[in-house]
Amino acid sequence: DDRAAAVAKQAILTLLLETAVDPKTQARTTAAPETFVNRLAASGLLCQAILELPRPAQDLLQEAERLAHYVRLQQQADGSFAVAGDTEQAKAEASAAGVGPALAALMRGYGHQPAAWRLDAVRKACTYYHPWWRDHKTIALLPDLTAAFTEAYLVGKDAALANAVFEMADWLCTLQYTNADPLRPHWTGGFQSVVGGKARPTPPELNSTAAAASCLVHACRAAYAAGEVQRLARYRAALESAVSFVAALQYTEANTEHFTDGFRQHALLGGFFASHHDGDLRLEGQYRALAALVAYLRHLPQ
Repeated sequence: DDRAAAVAKQAILTLLLETAVDPKTQARTTAAPETFVNRLAASGLLCQAILELPRPAQDLLQEAERLAHYVRLQQQADGSFAVAGDTEQAKAEASAAGVGPALAALMRGYGHQPAAWRLDAVRKACTYYHPWWRDHKTIALLPDLTAAFTEAYLVGKDAALANAVFEMADWLCTLQYTNADPLRPHWTGGFQSVVGGKARPTPPELNSTAAAASCLVHACRAAYAAGEVQRLARYRAALESAVSFVAALQYTEANTEHFTDGFRQHALLGGFFASHHDGDLRLEGQYRALAALVAYLRHLPQ
């Protein structure tokens, strides 16, 4: 779809106007202060966006490399990433929030610029952030982390990366509603919420379930490559159920007949609502849902 590609490119060019290049390091990142924007996450996400274009021009690939260079410069000797923050806890949380998009960007660019430093960065980060995640379990960090760990595992065959993906996916599977209450069959395939690292049997929502689905896509890839037949079967079943849950949260012709034609056509159809008890459309939800479905279509036919 050439029009969609043109719109995506224009969006990226607009976002690049909000960035700046450090004259000393030639690294590019957002020009906004770190008190307003997580620069690590912003650089990683924009780099990924460029590399998602069907045929990125050479000048855009150069900007993606400058964004990746910023990510590389932030990594410290222990594998963690340096970020700004008022307290050590704030720094740790900001670093954890940014590491997934940053690492996913590094491995997304491996196909354009294969380099050993990309694999080394992911391995070092896994050594630091896998134990950190174990002590601060949350679904939100998993999609990009498992994407980066899986890509690096497929290239370098480092078992520690696959084991990290498997531990995260195994934990996810314990959160999924598989045999929902007969009064709530629409919960099936969704995931419980997590508060303070503990599961809470709350109504499932789009964001968490779509994030879990993205993670399970990469877990399937890692399990297939590692020959983990039983894990692959479990992850695939959980993924299919999660994708069905996400698809059921989309506004379609069938579930919007009670709205006026104009409103239905221009404000609802195609959008994913937040949950079965919340019909609002939010940008993050659209991103999460589409990311999960695109990852599913891209990788699972294999």
